[in-house]
This record gives sequence, structure tokens and C-alpha cells, in this order.
Amino acid sequence: AFLGDAKRQILCVDYDEATQNDKLASPTGDNGSFDDKDIAVYENFIRVYDYYAEIGWPGPNGQNAPSLLMMNYTENGEPAENCVYTGFSSGWETFAFGRVNDYGLATDVIAHEFTHCVTSTTMTTNLYANEPGAINEGMSDIMGNLVEMALDGDEGAWIMGEKAKAGGMRSMSDPPVHYQPGYRWDVYYTPDAPEVSSMNDRGGVHGNSSMLNIVSYKLGKAGMPVEDQVYYWMNVALAMVPTSDFTQMAQLLPWVLNQSGYSQYADALNQAIDEARYTKLEQPAELPEGAGGVTFTFPDNKAAAQGNVRVMFYDGPSIDKGSTDIWSWPVAQSDVVKETLPAGDYYAVTLVGEEPTTATCKIYNGDGWVDFDIANEAIRDKGAPIHVEAGKTVELSASGLA
Repeated sequence: AFLGDAKRQILCVDYDEATQNDKLASPTGDNGSFDDKDIAVYENFIRVYDYYAEIGWPGPNGQNAPSLLMMNYTENGEPAENCVYTGFSSGWETFAFGRVNDYGLATDVIAHEFTHCVTSTTMTTNLYANEPGAINEGMSDIMGNLVEMALDGDEGAWIMGEKAKAGGMRSMSDPPVHYQPGYRWDVYYTPDAPEVSSMNDRGGVHGNSSMLNIVSYKLGKAGMPVEDQVYYWMNVALAMVPTSDFTQMAQLLPWVLNQSGYSQYADALNQAIDEARYTKLEQPAELPEGAGGVTFTFPDNKAAAQGNVRVMFYDGPSIDKGSTDIWSWPVAQSDVVKETLPAGDYYAVTLVGEEPTTATCKIYNGDGWVDFDIANEAIRDKGAPIHVEAGKTVELSASGLA
């Protein structure tokens, strides 16, 4: 038996069979039954599909393309805690959904992935890296949230993925809650990467997406109804180009607002853009209130230039007991790591390699960097906490990194 919808041309298949064996196999278990999480994804995908169709966008690509939902998504043979739009393949718009979390219950998550196909279509492609990639992610968050509000009501408004994961994954109203910046050069803001990779989240595409998300939140606070925001942001998607960055968005967003007939929200929009500091390209001398800085020179210029460096700051002594890792990397065209963090104590870890699982790992011990087995050694046993004081920048030694 297959799970699918002939009218909408939606088919659910097993991820591994589809990607490894090029086979459209039903994602049923040994007993022949469908997984409850797969059914939830399928049913919510139909709701999102129908919502987009009602506003004049039939199918994920706006042209009634068939949708392949690949269930039980895995990475390196392990269940993946993620959902992904995986592009157009063999006549299908393809999506992958993991079973680790209850993503099928989260309308905003399903609509987020659906919107990735929408924006990929409107821009014909996207430079999914650095600022253009962050804007791409922001567009999916915004439309995902608006679709959820339209279909499910205001419960959980402005929080992404709250029905799939306790506390959600991102806050559109208060980005630092989920370790995202509220504006350029805020805490958790990450600079463009010299070369994008999985090691640096393709230049912070998920982290910096908050700088677009917060604009939608502030338009909502200014009284712009959900249905009007949907119309506005769809027009934004049609106006964007593959290389749109935040500097361009500072001009594009007000222009689209006026062209769409919503000039009554111009003041709120312009204030939101100004507060997000889209055009403040130079890092200010002063640090954000309550924050300090950490900086050091990374001597392996080749690895940095190839995007093979990740720096993580942990706010706790154990990786697996509630601490959060804050990512950074050497600034583009530079060998310097600069990170702004809320005042507090942190452990610093560097990864160098093409993939996190095979990378060389080192930890800062107070004097320099020493080898660290991140999978089997405790942070507090090998590293020393770095005290970050508000208004001040700590400079770390580069010893041991060469």
C-alpha cells in the first residue's frame, strides 16, 4: 500500500530506497502499517498545498508539479533530526522528512519547506550562502509562520516549530532566545564565510535568518493582518533575485510594500529595517549592551579560505547536558575569528576538516589549543572557561592551532 493523493499528485516513499536505490518504495514498517509521524507530515503537507493553491500558487512550484515526500530521512545512515526541500528530480519536487521529532504536527515547519520550493521557483535559483541564503531561510520562516497562523490560529505565533519541539526552534519576536541576532552585529551575528560549507552553515544561513524574520513580526505588531502579510511577502519573493542581500532588501522591502498598496505600514517597515541595521556594514567599535567579545587569529589560512573551520563556544561544561554551542568562523578575507557573546563563561572548541564527524578537534585550555576528542572527552576536563565581560573583548592565544 502507498500513502498518496492522485488529485494533488503527492506520493510518500522511503527516503533510503529513493536516494540509494532509485526506487519508489512505500515507507511502511515490517508489519505493513504506516508510521504515525509520516501520516502527520502527509496530512499537513496537503493542508499547506491547498492553502497555497487558494492564494493562486498551485503545487510547490506554482505549476502543479508532483510532490515526492521522502520519509524517514537519514544522514550518514542515522535518523536525521531535520526536514529538507531537496529540489527537482526526475519530474518530482522532492522533500525529505525525519522521524526524530513530530514535524508533521508543525504546520509552520511543513510550510517552511514548501516555501523553499516557492522561492526557488520565483528566483529560478538562489545563491544559498551567506546573506542571500539567510534571506532565503527567513522567507521560509516567515511564510511558514503566516501559513500556520492562517490555518491553525494565533497559538504559538512568532515561534517556529513549537509543535514539534519544546520551546520551538527559532523566535521571530525575540531572536536571541534561540541564539540568533536581532540586528547586524548583535550577539550571535555571524559574518560572511570566505567559502561556504556544512562546517559553517553555508555562512550562517539559519542563524542570520532572524534579521528578516523580525521584520515580519514588527509588521504584525503594527497591525498588518496575516492575509495582507502573505500577499506582501509573496510579492517580495517575486521581486527578489538570486543574489539579494540585506543591503538590497533595505530598498526592495519598502518598494514592494508601496507597490502592493500597503503604504500605511511604511513607517513601521522602515523603522524595522533601521533597527535591523541592514546597511551598517562596518562593525561598530562598541559592543551590544550586556555583551563582550572573543577574538583570536586562526593561522591555517588555507583551511579557513576553504570554509573548513568551525569555532564553537559552549556555555556549559558538558556538550550533552543543556549547554549550547554558538558557531563562528574566520571572517571572510581574513584570518581572524571575532564573536560577540552575552557576558558569561564559555569553553571554546575548533573543528578543522570537510565534515564535523571527521574534523580535527581542539579545545582552548587557558594557554592555547590542545587536542580534544569531542565524542569521548569532557569539556571541563580538557578545557578552561573563558570569562567574557560586558563591554570588553578577550583575545585568545593562537598557540597550538598551527
